[in-house]
Amino acid sequence: ATLTGLARGAAAAIRERLSPDAWRTVTDLADLLGEAAPEIETEADALDRAHQALRLNAAFSGLVNENMNRLVGWRFLDIGRRLERAVLTCRVLRALAEPQATTGVLDALLEVGDSQITYRQRYVLAPARVPVLDLLYLDVNNPRSVAFQAEELRDHVNRLPGTEIGDVLNEAQRIATRLAADLRVADAREITADHVFACERDLFRLSDAISLRYFALPGRARREAEGWP
Repeated sequence: ATLTGLARGAAAAIRERLSPDAWRTVTDLADLLGEAAPEIETEADALDRAHQALRLNAAFSGLVNENMNRLVGWRFLDIGRRLERAVLTCRVLRALAEPQATTGVLDALLEVGDSQITYRQRYVLAPARVPVLDLLYLDVNNPRSVAFQAEELRDHVNRLPGTEIGDVLNEAQRIATRLAADLRVADAREITADHVFACERDLFRLSDAISLRYFALPGRARREAEGWP
């Protein structure tokens, strides 16, 4: 409820720049998950509301991808979306992709990662830990994987203002480049919860580096973030 309320507040601040469909989608999502929404009483209610929220998110993503000009604002919006998806996937993998994970748990993991169809097309076997990790964590061709988000983040960071070809890499570029490279060479058979957690930390470090470089912080907060006395 808090996040959707903040999203609606941010959208309201730039209301004149949003299409009617985009504004309606944001407000519908805030209403669906806000404090005034009806209470969830059963598991079926929770599942139905989650599906409604996913449909609204998909609608908004479609509007962003089809209608927004590919300028700096769009890049920052997509950077945030890629970071959130990668962090969420890392956390779900750490929670569910344990060495002793059952077929049912791994099947649920594929459902959360919206990758069941891809898995069935690629593998004839029932969900198993290593191929699931390969698909959701390391596959650069799967738009739901962590590695795919890392590749997109590296591309975005390299195209932000002040990043000219031939210049020394800034902190955000270094983190994004190293993260994408590490995921490209990783082996799914060797992935542990610690490896995934390290990736998650790097994603937060990337977020902090972008914020410090491109977004103004209040004086005290900026000094603390940059380690000033």
